[in-house]
Amino acid sequence: MAHIACVYTKLGCYWRAEPIFKKLLGVPEKKPAAYCPAVANAFRNYSAVLRRIKREQEAVNFETLNEVLASQSNSEMRK
Repeated sequence: MAHIACVYTKLGCYWRAEPIFKKLLGVPEKKPAAYCPAVANAFRNYSAVLRRIKREQEAVNFETLNEVLASQSNSEMRK
């Protein structure tokens, strides 16, 4: 699904990419164990889309959430 969102982004169809990113990114918030490099990449791509459509604060929020989940994931792996 992330590939489809990226294709829409490259085509400039941000309104089509956004719901796909939202669906993808709902997974780690509900189940942090699902966080992986592909999800981290989706966070970065979605943040870029938000910046392109002039939603800077939301982009920053998703980047922050990505960092928190990455930190939690790394902590879980060390246990």
